[in-house]
Amino acid sequence: MIGILFLSFVPIIGGKSLAGHVGFNLFPGSDNSFVSYQVFGAVGERALSIDRATKQIAEILSRYEEIKFYTITTLDVKNSTDPGITVSVTLKKKEERLALGLMDVFAFDKALGTAFDALRKEGFEVASKVQE
Repeated sequence: MIGILFLSFVPIIGGKSLAGHVGFNLFPGSDNSFVSYQVFGAVGERALSIDRATKQIAEILSRYEEIKFYTITTLDVKNSTDPGITVSVTLKKKEERLALGLMDVFAFDKALGTAFDALRKEGFEVASKVQE
C-alpha cells in the first residue's frame, strides 16, 4: 500500500538530535543554495518516533542563519514499509551569505550532516543531496 505524503512547515521546537548514515548522492561544483536530506528509520518505526525526529530536525535547522526556508515532509508510517522524512532546505542567496560571513552550501551541508549525528545515534539513517 502506498503511504500518504503530507507537507508541513514545522515550527521551531526544542528537541533531541537524530542518528544515521550520511551519503552524498550528488556533489556539484557550484554553490546553488539547495540541500535535501532523507531520514529513514527501521521498518515498523512507530509514528511517535518519526514525530519526535521531525521535531528534532526542526530544532536543528533553527540554529542556522544560512537558511532562507525549509520544508519537512513525512511519510505516513502506518501505511508504509519504508517510513521516513524528507527535509528540503533553501539557503539564502550565495551573495547574501558571503556578505554576512555565512557558510557556503558545501560547508553548510557538512555542518548539518554533523548536527544530524544525534539522529544517527537513535538508529535513523540520514542521506544528503546537494542539488545543482
